[in-house]
Amino acid sequence: AVVSTQSTGTTSILTGGEDGYCRLWQFPRRNLKQAREVNCSLYGVINCLTTKHPDFKAIVGTQSGYILGLTVFDDRITKLFHKKAIGIQSIDCYVETQILRIVAMTNTGHLLSYFNGQWTDKKVHEKFGLCCVL
Repeated sequence: AVVSTQSTGTTSILTGGEDGYCRLWQFPRRNLKQAREVNCSLYGVINCLTTKHPDFKAIVGTQSGYILGLTVFDDRITKLFHKKAIGIQSIDCYVETQILRIVAMTNTGHLLSYFNGQWTDKKVHEKFGLCCVL
């Protein structure tokens, strides 16, 4: 899984892989270098990630059904949600909100919303197989 971000003078790429690590790569002046690495392997293979969440540098979805919030710069991992028996295939979030859109490996679409300290999972699509969400 790969997400690209840009800030003044630097382009960064955040990757997640089968080894369970998230890595932040930077391109200062055309030279690729690894800036940070966060070990998420306890939660399984990383299938997808997004950088649009207001409270975290990245949101990660794993093959084991975990959704994690990462700060990347201080290696903090926050377990946000665990959907047992399904993997998270694709993830995105509405900017500036606590609503996540996910596609499970069962090809079903879900909206996850966070309110009063609890996550609510609403299945919104199951008729046709889904592969990704944007």
